[in-house]
Amino acid sequence: MAELEQHVTGRMLDVLRNPPDDDRYDTLKIQLLATSGLTRCKRASKLRDLFSLGDRKPSVLLSEMRALSYDQVSCMLFEEIFLRQMPDDIRMKLAQEDFSDLDALAARADALWHVKTQTFPSMNE
Repeated sequence: MAELEQHVTGRMLDVLRNPPDDDRYDTLKIQLLATSGLTRCKRASKLRDLFSLGDRKPSVLLSEMRALSYDQVSCMLFEEIFLRQMPDDIRMKLAQEDFSDLDALAARADALWHVKTQTFPSMNE
């Protein structure tokens, strides 16, 4: 409890004093996010309003998106948001890829991004 801010700890006392026998970590995580994290609506807004890839690798962007969505990524809208952040040339190459494994898709995007940034270094500045 000493690591959490006092106002957060105060809102989590029930869980901290009486943790469940099963899934303690998940219960604590859910309670912590509910008391101090972004609301579902704010997380959705942040996902919707993402700006371009910038100097991040695509896999880093995917990790950030997953964090905002609490790893609930099994929808075509999430995939579309990810694709929209890619530069046009990379997006076109990824459009026909299999989206069933987002980690594999991000790895492919990383490879394309790496080639692009090595070929045109000023694109990454």
